[in-house]
Amino acid sequence: MCKPETTGTTSFYFKNMTLTSTLLREFLPGSTRLGFIGLGVMGRSMCAHCIQKGYKQTTVYTRTPQTAQSVVDLGAKLVSTPREVAENSDVVITIVGYPKDVRQVCLLNLFSQYRLF
Repeated sequence: MCKPETTGTTSFYFKNMTLTSTLLREFLPGSTRLGFIGLGVMGRSMCAHCIQKGYKQTTVYTRTPQTAQSVVDLGAKLVSTPREVAENSDVVITIVGYPKDVRQVCLLNLFSQYRLF
């Protein structure tokens, strides 16, 4: 059963999870640093909406940097690696197309020092 936790106008649903008070925190515009990995049509639109709703501390990575221009114009910070997104974010949203893209963009770049593959 999902239990909604509401903060402002946004509801977060936690399914089958036991959360301690240190893990459950509010994700609020102005205090939560967002990260986006993947700025295709969907990612770019979602990122722009978040920035416009007050999540001004937004860091983004995309394999094709020209697709980031519209969100950079809104105030997002474009970085050159997914690792930099993770290091500068409280919450990271990934929107990449296929499993092979997830492996390439996220796993290989973020965890390459661990030699998982």
